[in-house]
Amino acid sequence: MPETQALRPLRALLMRELLDNSDKELKVTLVVDAGSLQQGDVGHAWIEITGSNGEQVSFGFYPAGEELELLGDVKGGVECPDLHEDFTHRESKKVKLDQIVNGYRIAHEKAEAAYNLTQYNCTTFAGQVWKAMTGQGVPQNLLTLNGLIGMFVPTPGAAGAGLDRRQVPRLVRRRERLRVTAQGPMRAMFPGAGDADEVADRMARAGLSQSSESESSEEVD
Repeated sequence: MPETQALRPLRALLMRELLDNSDKELKVTLVVDAGSLQQGDVGHAWIEITGSNGEQVSFGFYPAGEELELLGDVKGGVECPDLHEDFTHRESKKVKLDQIVNGYRIAHEKAEAAYNLTQYNCTTFAGQVWKAMTGQGVPQNLLTLNGLIGMFVPTPGAAGAGLDRRQVPRLVRRRERLRVTAQGPMRAMFPGAGDADEVADRMARAGLSQSSESESSEEVD
């Protein structure tokens, strides 16, 4: 695996995992802060890898200290760990190490790419790495303002709305299962106030990307 200063924490984690067992799977998470374009907040999208011992390494793509231009290029760079804390959406999958290495190579190739708000931004970067690791593209909802912009420019807002649309069926199934539990003697184990419907909805959303035997085994919390 090639060396890169920007991705050194990720490289170190992957090397430890490969030396331990190259056939294992790790959790890969696409994390999105949808932001609000109406309020001037463009949001952010990044990737998080969870090691077999629970260690987490995150990385994302940013403009590198220059004033951002609407149409022009500025110097870009990968930050690892990614320090963006707020998020609105997450989707996780168990991924084989060789696929994660494929995504690492993409991230390495783009580690110092030019950042362009309308052509290559944080969402473009995260989407390329996510697809290399999981084989799935980042969904873009085209029925929202952010989505319409996302037809031409990949945006965190469009990605967040797309994840909402894809996750709704799982949310409904999980909410129904949790509602039964929230009505019974186990209610005391569910934190927070509210009736069974409110508790079930809150818990379902908290574990939205968690799989069960009745759902895709690739999707995890």
